[in-house]
Amino acid sequence: MATLNTMREEVLSLPALIRAQVPVIDERVRAAFNPAKLKSLRQVILTGCGDSYYAGLGSRFFFNKLCGLPAQGINAMDAGRYILFDIHPGLAKNTLVMATSVSGRVSRTVEAMRISREKGGLCTAITGNPDGPLAQNAARMIDCTIPSLPNPENEPVPGVRSYRMTLIVHFLTAIAIAEANGSISRADGDALRARITQTADAIEETLSTGEAEMKDLASALAAEDYFLFVGHGPHRAAAEFSAAKVIEAAGLTAYGQDTEEWAHIQHYENARPSTPTFLFCGGHRGHGLVRHMAPYVKGTGRQTFGIFAENCAPDHPGLDRVFTVKGDTPELLTPMVYPVLPELFAAYLAEALGVRFFRKDDPAYKDEDLNRIRGDTIAATEDLQKASGG
Repeated sequence: MATLNTMREEVLSLPALIRAQVPVIDERVRAAFNPAKLKSLRQVILTGCGDSYYAGLGSRFFFNKLCGLPAQGINAMDAGRYILFDIHPGLAKNTLVMATSVSGRVSRTVEAMRISREKGGLCTAITGNPDGPLAQNAARMIDCTIPSLPNPENEPVPGVRSYRMTLIVHFLTAIAIAEANGSISRADGDALRARITQTADAIEETLSTGEAEMKDLASALAAEDYFLFVGHGPHRAAAEFSAAKVIEAAGLTAYGQDTEEWAHIQHYENARPSTPTFLFCGGHRGHGLVRHMAPYVKGTGRQTFGIFAENCAPDHPGLDRVFTVKGDTPELLTPMVYPVLPELFAAYLAEALGVRFFRKDDPAYKDEDLNRIRGDTIAATEDLQKASGG
């Protein structure tokens, strides 16, 4: 483990990052798109791998509501080799495809971008590598190069800043589309841009009380080896992303699950009855369901924790512990805010276990092996056509 908990430092830097980058990214989004083209859109596909995929799971609801367009968050393998590969030509030209890769080199994401461009889509790369393969295969590129933080030992750090940068691009693009197609006014758009910036305030206030709580919780749960994060709607992205951070930081087993689907599947798990289970709830549409099911989660023996908005936290007395997310962030912007406590939990869990991020202390996990997977050969269109029987 690095002497400096670099993941913690990245989490604590989020408010400043958001405040600084929203206006910068807004200018880049405006420069990237022609309003007339945005007005002609019929659907939006948000794709990537890992955190980049989870960002699309979270932001798709914002696109759906604000723009009046169907939006999907799809992993790059499915997006490229299935959805975009088989898209109807008449729909392709009116489809915005936003593919994200911070490194700009992830093969499946590059592949999806290339296929989108071949099909005539409005293909846009979101990347921190403006000269990389992803940008080269896109019709347009939004530069999301992230200012670096001190990292004396040059240790790789689980991504938290890059996730927010992707969400910022998604949200600001949705606003630009909605302005272009007349769904909202410019004044409404500016008010929403301000709300995105204000998520920094909610994160800052949540961290002020939540950091010590997460450090204590990580110490208390350091003997556990399986964690479950449960969320619905935009919170599903928070659940998946939080599980990913526990895996990357501490190397333990963790999963994200939908709130309703927990009742259909995980309710029947009994291999580890005391599994620490985190329920996300920001109030709004899913509050009733979470309130109803929380006693059942606890009743099956789970260690049950809530990551709840202030206005619904007192309404769940049956949980082991409720951790409060401050502020009144609109539900469709909650992917920016609600992962912040689990991110700190993951950082402190790794610290409590004395392990390095991404298994850097285990020779079985070699960078060159991982790079072979992520950098696997990008399939040629004709080979995919043959593989599909065409």
